[in-house]
Amino acid sequence: MSLINPIWMLTAYASLLASSMPDSDASDPYLWLESIDSGKSLEWVRAQNDSTMAALASGSPFQELYERNLRVYNSVDRIAYPNVHGKFVYNFWMDARNERGLWRRTTVQ
Repeated sequence: MSLINPIWMLTAYASLLASSMPDSDASDPYLWLESIDSGKSLEWVRAQNDSTMAALASGSPFQELYERNLRVYNSVDRIAYPNVHGKFVYNFWMDARNERGLWRRTTVQ
């Protein structure tokens, strides 16, 4: 009785899977948006934001809700929401110094 090498099977399966997948560049017309600092991406996002704001602003309670939520979002009085994983406590924190966010970690004790 012969045994089939599992590494060979995985390699064959991965090759088959890769050959059946479409080319991501050709199938994703918005792939250029992944360049988050490019001028083209930022211009597109601004246009989408302007369109959305115009649609939302047409409703009467929007401005009041927008300003109230913006005050809460920009407030420096924030509550840190921790997540415990094993012997560590994690928290994702955003502030003026860490605009894109910072993962913080400490021990439970």
